[in-house]
Amino acid sequence: MIIYLKLLITMALWGGTFIAGRLVVQDMGAFSAAFCRFAIASLALLLLTYTLEGSLPRPPKKLWLPIALLGLSAVGFSWYYDGLRQLGPARAGVFINLVPVFAIALAALVLQETPTSSLVLGGALVIAGVTTTNRSA
Repeated sequence: MIIYLKLLITMALWGGTFIAGRLVVQDMGAFSAAFCRFAIASLALLLLTYTLEGSLPRPPKKLWLPIALLGLSAVGFSWYYDGLRQLGPARAGVFINLVPVFAIALAALVLQETPTSSLVLGGALVIAGVTTTNRSA
């Protein structure tokens, strides 16, 4: 039964981010909203890591560049907030939920990866879900 409660909380938090994001961008810029969100999340993850591990492990030098690039890519998330300001939560939800489909397509095009049948099925389910649940958007 606890797993269903966790799923319900996850669903409420995930769905609430679109509405909360829309409210936030009415009072502050998109970049500021994205920065605040990632700053709070980073602090929370640092505290969680320190609490669970007892220290903050230092990543190997070969991972510094990928970690830095990953951090810089989060700046692009400010576009999400700008989109929320212009589109509204329902339509923004459509775009954010299509990210897995774009990831599959980019991996195929850029990295020359052949999508597995389960990835293609998953992408099809995402598209079906987005088109059927967001008709009012």
